[in-house]
Amino acid sequence: MGKTLKLVVCGSKGCGKTSILEQLIYCNYSNSTSSKPQFPHTIEDTYVAHIESERGVKEKVRFYEIGGSSDIKSVSIPKHFVVGADAFVLVYDTQTSAPFHTWTL
Repeated sequence: MGKTLKLVVCGSKGCGKTSILEQLIYCNYSNSTSSKPQFPHTIEDTYVAHIESERGVKEKVRFYEIGGSSDIKSVSIPKHFVVGADAFVLVYDTQTSAPFHTWTL
C-alpha cells in the first residue's frame, strides 16, 4: 500500500459537500428535488477510501470534510486540517454567487 493522501473538502453550508463524498465513496445517489437536505448538517467528518490506481496499487485516501456555515467569514479552517494536506477541494453551489464574494485566497 502506498502513501495515504489527505484531501480537505470545504465550502459553504448546504452546498453539497456530504452529497458529493457519499456519491464518490459509497455510490449513494439521491435524485431528490426537495428543498429538505438529505444529510444532516456536518460539523466535521472523515471518510476513508481505498482506491486502486491505474498501476494496480491500492492507495488510501482520507477525505476531511469541514462543515460549512451560513456566515462563512466567521469560519476558518482548523490548523490540523491544513498541515500536511495534499489537496483542497472547494465545493460551491452553482445556483448562487455568494461564495465568490466571501472567500479570500
